[in-house]
Amino acid sequence: MLALWHLVHLSGSLPDSLLPSPIAVGAELFQALLTATYWTILWETVAGALVGLAFGVVVGIPVGILTGRFVAAELSLRFLVDFGRAFPAIALVAVLVLMIGRGIELKAVLVFVAVVFLIILQTQHGVRSVSSSIVDTTQAFQIPSGLFVRKVLLPSAAPSIMAGLPRLAASVAVLVTISVEVLTGSPESARGSGTLRSAATRSSPTPTSSLEACWDMRST
Repeated sequence: MLALWHLVHLSGSLPDSLLPSPIAVGAELFQALLTATYWTILWETVAGALVGLAFGVVVGIPVGILTGRFVAAELSLRFLVDFGRAFPAIALVAVLVLMIGRGIELKAVLVFVAVVFLIILQTQHGVRSVSSSIVDTTQAFQIPSGLFVRKVLLPSAAPSIMAGLPRLAASVAVLVTISVEVLTGSPESARGSGTLRSAATRSSPTPTSSLEACWDMRST
């Protein structure tokens, strides 16, 4: 892929403003990696994603266990879960900016809305995958519900839950955080990689502009 990229650049079919050489991009990236500014901005993005994801896990897993274990609970929340899963969290940006501003709270809330329903569904799937013979055995021995959830249900459902967290929820959390930063970019109030990308593109719309901006911020 890098060789193809370099060949297309050497052909001159696209200007440098649209397709710089991989060497130029690598040099800018290396310079940015040496700056504290780059890592600070990266942390702002990661922190927003992690906070929203953590709240999604705290709410999503218990609700998923409840709805996966009891049919009545699942039927009661089915419409809300289906609606929330299909609803684009980014659509709430304008309203939430007016309510809570453009800080890390905005990123965390939107990430929570985007991931909590995915976690609920993934937990439901894990709970329902527990063998019926295991459930019947615990009922026959009259195992308390709390002990059953801690010692049987959660360990059995954990592979399904953990498979969904990094593959779906974590990736969605990062994408939503960057999208929020791009849409609400304000370097003074809510820094992040998306904010830097948006500001740099407005000032110098080139593929390496965000890396150049990071290097310029260090120089100043």
